[in-house]
Amino acid sequence: MVHIGPPAPVYERRGPAPGAGYVWIGGYHRWDGNRYVWTAGRWDRPPHPGAHWVDHRWEHRHDGYVFHEGHWR
Repeated sequence: MVHIGPPAPVYERRGPAPGAGYVWIGGYHRWDGNRYVWTAGRWDRPPHPGAHWVDHRWEHRHDGYVFHEGHWR
């Protein structure tokens, strides 16, 4: 749990997809133990047909923030 809320997302200019079927996975702020660090977005291919990306997110709980890793569903 992190007691400082994450900064606003960074606007990223994404280039064209490297090929058909690629999905943009947006960047996110991660906590490195002392501060937030931006992790850039990237193009990726779904692991199987019909898969969709669930974004990384920070959830506010009582006295802090909990990170939920992005994943394919």
